Amino acid sequence: MNLKKLRAKVVLEDSFFIPLLQKIEIKQNSEIPAPAATDGRTIYVNEELMNIMPEDQQYATLLHELLHIAYLHSKRFTELKGNKKSQQAWNIATDCIINEKIREAKKIQIDGAIYKEDIEKILNKEIKIEKETAETLYKKLIDKANDDESGCEQEIQELPEKGELTEKANDLMEGDTQEIEKFAKEVRKALLEGQVYERQRGTEKGTWSEILKDLLTPEIDWKKVIKQKLQQELDKFARSYQRPHRKKSSIFSWQVIYPGPSKVEKLLKVTAVIDTSGSMDREDLRKILTELYGLIQQFRISEMTVIQHDTEIQDITTIRSKNELKNLEIRGRGGTSYIDVLEYLVRKSNGRKEIVIWFTDGYGDQDTNKFQELLKQFTRRGIIYFTKVRNGKIEKIMKNQI
Repeated sequence: MNLKKLRAKVVLEDSFFIPLLQKIEIKQNSEIPAPAATDGRTIYVNEELMNIMPEDQQYATLLHELLHIAYLHSKRFTELKGNKKSQQAWNIATDCIINEKIREAKKIQIDGAIYKEDIEKILNKEIKIEKETAETLYKKLIDKANDDESGCEQEIQELPEKGELTEKANDLMEGDTQEIEKFAKEVRKALLEGQVYERQRGTEKGTWSEILKDLLTPEIDWKKVIKQKLQQELDKFARSYQRPHRKKSSIFSWQVIYPGPSKVEKLLKVTAVIDTSGSMDREDLRKILTELYGLIQQFRISEMTVIQHDTEIQDITTIRSKNELKNLEIRGRGGTSYIDVLEYLVRKSNGRKEIVIWFTDGYGDQDTNKFQELLKQFTRRGIIYFTKVRNGKIEKIMKNQI
């Protein structure tokens, strides 16, 4: 199967990787000693060696290289601690992680490639591959190799490295730091876009979005923010608040103070506010949507009100599932004022307790008396966590202040 056909197969069968394919190059290189290899940005294919393989394994080999890039394995190798790093042990660890992902997703096993059972033979113990990262597996291999009596180092030397990371990857990933971070950002963006491609084709269950969920996790652990960081404030409310009658509705279920069964989590309702003013660039807004997706996914929120604003409220939408986020249309892009939203929150709360997560870059009218007065009114009963987003990154989370 030639390179053109392999790319076409990705488009038809695994749309998750389409955006990533658009970011990289695939080149023929007859000098590499393997069917394929990558330097972290370009995939090199030895067509002569590749064509010896069955077609399904050829395809699995291309996916293997794409996953090396998706996981930023070249970059992560340069970030390993220790003066003496083993490129071979790293290749083996990353190959094993990737091959297991492909075996799970495509039910294809590449002849002669490294799998969980090979690593278990070296370590002489069972491993739970789903709980391993490339770094943890690498450390186990290195620790075992340093055991003089185990003979593990020789076993590592004898393991095959199909689809390896090339030595050029070291030079590439030890270059300009800004360029490296820029490329890593582009990869991350491509994966998030790939998730959208895949969602448009149906359910996520059993798809790459599900299998590679470790690559798609949000930056903020919202369970920790909601259940731990807010615990003290919620307890204060609880001590002075008589539990509502079970038949009466409430914007916030106080049972969340006592984390436990999934039924408790499903009662949580949150308001998310998004600053969509002109100072928020696309990367900021994309990051916010990623965090909202993570918030719903982590906390199994039953209902989320999403408010978009610039100088005034532009849109109020109720989101009941993470899949509804893909249909959220960004509106606004004017100046920035927080007043209209605060007035709405005060009016809507009607004495009920509420959690608000407000995404903004912090360039607004928070220093005005009107802002401070409205914020004080709302926070007598509720909590606002202003989440500052700049340059596509979460900078800080501040309680009841910007």
